[in-house]
Amino acid sequence: MKKISSLVLVALFVVWSSINLIQEINADDTLQYFRERPARLLLVAGIGIAGGLVAYLVCRLSSRRQRQLKLWLSGLAGGFVTLAGGGFTLWMAGMTMPPETDPGISKGRMVFTLLFCTMATAGVLWFEFWRGFKQRG
Repeated sequence: MKKISSLVLVALFVVWSSINLIQEINADDTLQYFRERPARLLLVAGIGIAGGLVAYLVCRLSSRRQRQLKLWLSGLAGGFVTLAGGGFTLWMAGMTMPPETDPGISKGRMVFTLLFCTMATAGVLWFEFWRGFKQRG
């Protein structure tokens, strides 16, 4: 009985999400966006195919090579997020706020929020790098 109710629940969710997706496509004119320039659709398909091939190739690697790849990529991503996010935060701190900005949003709050999100993302990436580095030795 529990298995049947789970299957019915999953089927209802799939139907609901499919209807919602079709409504979103019609409401946002997504088809018109790709109809104007078909090369966009080819670009999206190419990105999907390339991502699938990369995922397949990574799965074919040995577990040792996968750990090495994870170590390199998490270190590179952590460094990039730290540098780019810090630079963008400093750049934003030097900007003046446009006059039409909501008065409830202060410049300091925006900079703090950006800095917090950047530090949280970089922290997760550096933690993954540290875990991979610790496993290596």
